[in-house]
Amino acid sequence: RIQESVREAVQVFVDAGANPDVEFSPEDATRTEPAFLREVVERAIDAGATTVNIPDTVGYATPDQMYQLITDLKTNVPNIDKATISVHCHNDLGLAAANSLAAVEAGAQQVECTVNGLGERAGMPSTEAIVMALKVRQDHYHTYTGVDTKKLVPTSKVVEQWSGIQRSPFQPVTGRNAFAHESGIHQDGVLKNPETYEIMKPEDVGCDGSELILGKHSGMRAVCDRFSQYDLPWRKEDRDAFRRRFKKLADSKAANKKYLSDDELLEEVYFPTVEDILATAGKNDPIIAGWTRVDPIDGLEAVEISTRDGKIFQGKAKNTEQGTINALVEGMKNILPGTDLVPGKAGYHEESIGSGSDAAARATVTLHNDHTVKHSAQHTRQDRAATDAVIGAFNRLYAVHEYQKMIAQPDSATPPSSTP
Repeated sequence: RIQESVREAVQVFVDAGANPDVEFSPEDATRTEPAFLREVVERAIDAGATTVNIPDTVGYATPDQMYQLITDLKTNVPNIDKATISVHCHNDLGLAAANSLAAVEAGAQQVECTVNGLGERAGMPSTEAIVMALKVRQDHYHTYTGVDTKKLVPTSKVVEQWSGIQRSPFQPVTGRNAFAHESGIHQDGVLKNPETYEIMKPEDVGCDGSELILGKHSGMRAVCDRFSQYDLPWRKEDRDAFRRRFKKLADSKAANKKYLSDDELLEEVYFPTVEDILATAGKNDPIIAGWTRVDPIDGLEAVEISTRDGKIFQGKAKNTEQGTINALVEGMKNILPGTDLVPGKAGYHEESIGSGSDAAARATVTLHNDHTVKHSAQHTRQDRAATDAVIGAFNRLYAVHEYQKMIAQPDSATPPSSTP
């Protein structure tokens, strides 16, 4: 009677003619008696089913069992060649992807999967894992999907946003950690040759690139590579000085299970080290010690900037909302003659902190020269926060400028390099 019900059910959809592809899916197929499953599948195909889907409804099967099941159907169902074999695996034991791929290896031509592995209970195999397994190991599976893999990460993010279900950082292919490396030996290997620890290219799945996470286990190769990404000069003989500060900071962050941000790396490791190196080398070049507004010049807002060696530099700019900052920047160009010092794209940013008597303002300034630096300052007065930020950014930029001049001198042992 069940076999007849199968025929009747399939026939309803075949007669409707709305879709020439009629899929028959016998629930809990992996726990069904093989002989009975073969008979039901044969009847469904005879009735006009063009796709036969084999579900592992409760995620019970193992890869070996799934392989044998598909092999059995292909061998012992006489009309199986008239239908596409599909599989629908659940992830209750974490085997959904492995079972699906075992089915493909046995001859299945379709895998039912979901973006980010969403689904009933523990979910289903993730589309991204199945697609990339078949692509990366095409030598083994000898098949392909035709999926545009560069859209995997963007699609995963859209599904995460609209479903409200966050991906695990360890999600295969699209998780935030999928191309992240913290171990020093891994970072060194990736920098020498990404294929050492990456079996697929980040850009092939729509990811911006690998990420070298800076933490307790990171090595100096990754740290110096990050300096180089910011076009910040450094030299090999100063690496120990950078290492001491980095390890101290990384250890303190590790206690709270946190990694270093780029801002922390630059603010607490790079710049203080460069300033110490300059001081040790006897560099007393002018750096801003203070500034003051003066009477307008030619109708423009004007400032005078004093440096540590007592020199005065003047800057002027249009009297606008950011006139003082722009005047300061113009004066700074005189301190660094021959340079094109400009604020960054988001060169100036302000935000309020607290309220009432505790209210304050934080300003962040980004400056470009041969290099890019960013500095933040906080003060109860908004204008002071802004000017402190731009002066702090310039002092750091100037320190980088002087450090680069120093290490470029003939008696400086090693020129800047991105390779430690």
